[in-house]
Parts: sequence; structure tokens; C-alpha cells
Amino acid sequence: ATNCGVPAIVTALNAATGIQGVAGVVTNATTSTFTFAAGTGVIGTGTVSAVSTMTDASDTDPTEATDVTTTPGVDAVTVMYVEDDPTNNYFIANVTTTGDTGTDGASVAEQRYVKFLYDSADTFQLDGADNEIAASLVGASETEWETEGASLTGEAGATPMTINYRTGALTTGISHFLVGS
Repeated sequence: ATNCGVPAIVTALNAATGIQGVAGVVTNATTSTFTFAAGTGVIGTGTVSAVSTMTDASDTDPTEATDVTTTPGVDAVTVMYVEDDPTNNYFIANVTTTGDTGTDGASVAEQRYVKFLYDSADTFQLDGADNEIAASLVGASETEWETEGASLTGEAGATPMTINYRTGALTTGISHFLVGS
């Protein structure tokens, strides 16, 4: 059998509005894997269908490709430090979600400024690999966290964050905040 349908399917997918970077990888004579570009999120409804007319060399067998399975992408999410208020135990972060927001597959970045509350029961981490963070420290205290926050230059500093925000009734209520790379 040949995989002559793979290039045509890749071309058709990349031609759809908002889809780019799809690559087809032939894994064996009857299975092809298509990979979407990273950070594009769920495309359209999350379902991609393709029809292949692959046949064996004799052209006498029926179509060999009968099923197409896809795995939807995941929206890209970045969280950047903006400012803090250590007196009232909160900070503001710019949360950007990049993904498909419509039916045409167009990938769009949506920004939201979110207020996160914290207290001394939460866990804190500083990552010195970021140019704005003085030193790496796992298990930083609330005071060390607030001191580092006071040294940051706000959103202009482009300081990334990773947040595990656990405030629901069915959680421990202990959140984790990492500032830096």
C-alpha cells in the first residue's frame, strides 16, 4: 500500500483558516499521524476528519483507510506577573490564553488580568533563572515572596509565573505560587 493521501491531507488541513504547521508523518502502510503546531489549542470543534483513497498497488482492494482519530490540541496559557499588594495579600497577573475562539479555527490570544489572593499557609517558590528574580528558592516564606515581589518591575519585567490556585471547598486550600522562569 502507498500513503499518497498524506501530502494531500496535510495540504488541505494547512489551507483551512487558522490552521498552520500541520505535518504528516507516515507511521506504517495504513496509519498516518498528523501533528498540529504547538500552542494552537483546540481547532474548531476539536474534530478533524479526513478521507483517504489509499489503495494497494493493484488498485483492486477497497479503501484501506477507514477511520481517522484525532487528539485535540490544548490551549496555550501563559501567566505573567504584573503587580502586588503585600499589605492586602494579593497580586495581579496577566493570564493569556491562546486557542481557537471560533468555528473557523483561527487562533487568538485573549488576555485577562486576574487578582490572586494568598496567605501564609500557601507555598511559594522563586526561580532565579529569570533575570528579575535574585535567587532560586524552593519553599520561600511569605515574607521572602513579598520582598521579591517588591523588587520586580511589574509587567514590563516580563516575569513568568506558574500558579496552582486551590481555593475550592473540595481542595486543601493551599495554593502554590512560582515566580520566575
